[in-house]
Amino acid sequence: MQSGQTAGMLTYPGTILSNNSVNMPATEFTDVDRNDFRLVSGSPYIDSGIVIPGITDGFTGSAPDRGAYEVGVEWFAGSSVQPRAVYTAVDTDADTVPDIAELSFGTDPFNPDTSGNGTPDGEIYQAAGQVVMTPVSISPDQMEVRFGTQTNWNYYGEYADTLESNAWIRIAHVPGGGSEQSIAFVPSSSSATGFMRVLASLTPNTAEPIFRDGFDHYSPEPPNAAVISNINTLWSANTLVRFYESGATGLPAETGNYYAQFLGETGGGTLSFSILTEVGKTYGLSFAMARVNANGFPKVDLSITGSSTVRFSTTLSPGSWLHHTYRFTATSKTTVISFVEPNFETTGQAPLLDSISVHLD
Repeated sequence: MQSGQTAGMLTYPGTILSNNSVNMPATEFTDVDRNDFRLVSGSPYIDSGIVIPGITDGFTGSAPDRGAYEVGVEWFAGSSVQPRAVYTAVDTDADTVPDIAELSFGTDPFNPDTSGNGTPDGEIYQAAGQVVMTPVSISPDQMEVRFGTQTNWNYYGEYADTLESNAWIRIAHVPGGGSEQSIAFVPSSSSATGFMRVLASLTPNTAEPIFRDGFDHYSPEPPNAAVISNINTLWSANTLVRFYESGATGLPAETGNYYAQFLGETGGGTLSFSILTEVGKTYGLSFAMARVNANGFPKVDLSITGSSTVRFSTTLSPGSWLHHTYRFTATSKTTVISFVEPNFETTGQAPLLDSISVHLD
């Protein structure tokens, strides 16, 4: 028994040092440069180790080899434990719910009846993912639907000119929060027919936005009612558009803690930003809009480089955010997107904006 410092190794009382080889020459190993430390044939360190029950069992010669490897035995350094893999498109327990969705949904991807109550996970998942839409307004100029949501689910609005082509276009993504939501869509051009649907999924799969702002990433946080043009250079705005904290006007932000509010009364507020675009490509713009009180229906004019001005409004009750979507084709390498409050219907107008994003279709 020894203790202390021995041959470069720190040992403790009770430590037994035996049959150790320190500073072995590189020629004793298969390929040191490639970290292959298996002993070469004929090495004197083969069969020169000590039998330790449960540790060096399974040797092939008269005794264990020195070192981690045993000649003639396939072994690789590291853990031999194989984790249970979960893949996006795989349904391991065959309950009709993909593994990746079960992880988000909170069920076990290896058990078709996680709760053990006799109802398969697939039935529970399908029931939770059903979307019941209520039409709000249907016309050649705008389609608006309302639907309930559930926490952790993602909802996708899609539009098609005809059902025969099955060419659905993704126009909106609404994260579910357990409350009722609305999606309004203004087609780029009027059509005699049009169809809209809302799909639900636990796995977000929208295109990565090239622009997104919910007015919550500024540091330090701006004071309540701060003029936007004094806070950041991302937006161009006049003094009639301001930041407001969630709840400051009795309305929570659609996402995060802040939203933009036009001051109403006199109109004339402008809020704009620019993005780099590819000429001829189609882009999708989405934003949430709400009103402060029931005294009037706020309106905002959307102006995009190379496109006609489109007017948006909301008739939802105060406290509810309406998700507007619009598609446009870029006509310039730099596209300016502007929101302008028109100078009329001033009583109680004060439109609110939040969750503005642009993505490539």
